[in-house]
Amino acid sequence: DTNKGNIPPSVDFQCDISVRPRNSSESKFKSTAKLATAAALGHNIIVSWDEAVKDVLPPDYPFALADDSFDTIRTMFDTVAADYAGDRRKWNQGLSIMKDINERLSIEYIAG
Repeated sequence: DTNKGNIPPSVDFQCDISVRPRNSSESKFKSTAKLATAAALGHNIIVSWDEAVKDVLPPDYPFALADDSFDTIRTMFDTVAADYAGDRRKWNQGLSIMKDINERLSIEYIAG
């Protein structure tokens, strides 16, 4: 029930997630649709380092997962939350990268 508890009336923390098991068929052959959607929405994304993601996301993106273990995912959630609550250095770096990705995936850029 959203009428109980301490749920804020608005949330400005937009971070998507896309985690796939490493070396699975999904990891090897699925598209970057979740990454493209997050970029189009101006969101960061916690993302596994899938084959398709490697083609679009630079290796210095701060919220790319080293592996798909529970501990790694949990640590990344903590990293995102701490950075967002702090100086947002990684958060803003990620948003800058996502903005570039959105531009590179635009019809205008691709058709250009």
